[in-house]
Amino acid sequence: MSNREDRKIKISNDPQDRISNIIFEKKNTTRARVKFGVKIILYVAMAGVLGSIISNINIKNKYGGTMQQIKEIKESADMVILDYTKIIKEVSPSLVSISDSVEKLTADEYFEGNTTGVIIDSSGIILTNYSEIKEKSDIYVKLSSVAATPIKAKILVENEARNLAIIKIEFDGELQPIKIADSESIKEGQGIVVLGNAIGDEYIGSSIPGIITSKNEKITIEEGKKQSLLQINAPINEKNTGGAICNSEGELVGIADLSITNERNEEGLYYGLQMEELQDMINSTNAFKRLLGIIDGGVVVDETRDFSGFYIQELDKEGSAYLAGIKPTDIIIEVDGYKIQNVDDLIQLLQNKKKDDILHCKVLSEGEMKNVDIKILI
Repeated sequence: MSNREDRKIKISNDPQDRISNIIFEKKNTTRARVKFGVKIILYVAMAGVLGSIISNINIKNKYGGTMQQIKEIKESADMVILDYTKIIKEVSPSLVSISDSVEKLTADEYFEGNTTGVIIDSSGIILTNYSEIKEKSDIYVKLSSVAATPIKAKILVENEARNLAIIKIEFDGELQPIKIADSESIKEGQGIVVLGNAIGDEYIGSSIPGIITSKNEKITIEEGKKQSLLQINAPINEKNTGGAICNSEGELVGIADLSITNERNEEGLYYGLQMEELQDMINSTNAFKRLLGIIDGGVVVDETRDFSGFYIQELDKEGSAYLAGIKPTDIIIEVDGYKIQNVDDLIQLLQNKKKDDILHCKVLSEGEMKNVDIKILI
């Protein structure tokens, strides 16, 4: 017997029974509708999932190449510069103007002989081209901040062969050193911008975009030594030489060099000093200073008296050099028979040196040459 027939047999004329049967029927109808609704929702959900899968497959098939290209562009964002204003804003506080007089840095116009420098350390260490300052009897530096007063600078390192000079200023305020790029991130085809400020105003005076065309060019310097250059297609001129060659992140990849560019004389190609090698030179100078307990000083060349050496500006009174009798203004001419002519010589001197070794030095002190033995204490 069917359920329907069973339900009919149970129907009576009792009003209470009729009400119970009506409620029973409504409950069954509601359950049926709920079950049907759940089935519909499940079908819709399954259709949505399948549709999404099919859609993704179609998108990948249709636009897969484009999506891959977008991914590659994002991963190689450092190769392309889309916003130069961001880089200019980032780098401008790290650029300085250099001249031989205060007047040439405060007239708000370019003077022949003015050049650019790059702050690389908050203590006031600045990189520039040696060729641009070697004839200057005095060196003044103007910061990019508004109404900044030019500051007299001193030379820490002169390296004519590499056309590099490291100068320093004393400044009570806060200096913003430029960020230096990881050498492994520098690639041919990478977008760069050459930034200079030889005028002396509060902003970057020159910004020229381009790309790196080669990082493997070399130039012979002295005694068969080679120096790696950065070849670019962005023009280098008198107003940006000594300035910063930056990547898309505003990081320093090289120092613009007009002298080497003119020497190479290749149409449409320009040259800068690679930051990797400059960093090695700076590190070597710092290592030599730590070894001897020198707070301030650097390699100098005195062409009038035909000698070179490491000039001592300030000493740690507990350091090796001070305890050996070295004084500020002394110049270390030789160490263990090696003449100190440039920073490369310091690299040679530091090889295999360790604590308690004795350095046999020739020192120019108050116009007299004397022999000094310095015991390494660290």
